[in-house]
Amino acid sequence: MISSMAAAYSSIQGLIFDFDGTLIDSYAAHLKAWRATFGHFGLGFDEDEFRSCFSPDWYQVYRAMGLDKRHWDEADSFWLEAAENDTPQAFPGAREALQALEPEYALAIVTGGSRRRVVQDLERISLSGFFAALIAREDMPRPKPAPDGLLMALQQLGIQSSQALYVGDARADLEMAQGLEMAFVGVDGPFRKLSFDENQIVLESVAQLPILLKGGHAEAQRCREGG
Repeated sequence: MISSMAAAYSSIQGLIFDFDGTLIDSYAAHLKAWRATFGHFGLGFDEDEFRSCFSPDWYQVYRAMGLDKRHWDEADSFWLEAAENDTPQAFPGAREALQALEPEYALAIVTGGSRRRVVQDLERISLSGFFAALIAREDMPRPKPAPDGLLMALQQLGIQSSQALYVGDARADLEMAQGLEMAFVGVDGPFRKLSFDENQIVLESVAQLPILLKGGHAEAQRCREGG
């Protein structure tokens, strides 16, 4: 029997994904790049402090970590070069999930990452062919959690917010979706920092998304628990 949760998703025509921490396991590689970036400017780096102030808006991170504003543009360039030295991998089951979802849904990415780096990572791990739209950091008039990126993706997909589901791993992702009253599903990860109630679903990985959309929350929970 199709659950009430699955029935609630029956109007969904498009799936919009965050990128880092949702589709690819970039935490270790990007942490290394952040450490190198702040070290380049003579700043110490504490991982717990960094995680507590992390935001898709890099300028908030620079400010919180004590980087002088006059160095922000240079820090952007330095981080990108450092990040390109490592190739993050797709999370286990991510490719298979996208393959299962693509025939039924229009797929897009809305990410706080730079377009150059995201496109490069997608090509490196052979995921670039799945997405009809990619909205990156420099495309958005305002960064997450402002809903600008989602609005741009919806326009490119030709659907309404009520016909879309956003999948992400951070509070900014949740707030973006809430700003448009869009359905949201969370994916667990190092930057999650989300508190979910019974109406806010969090999956262990994006690999469970096809199960959720087909069979509802109970099925996804059984998958998460290994049942």
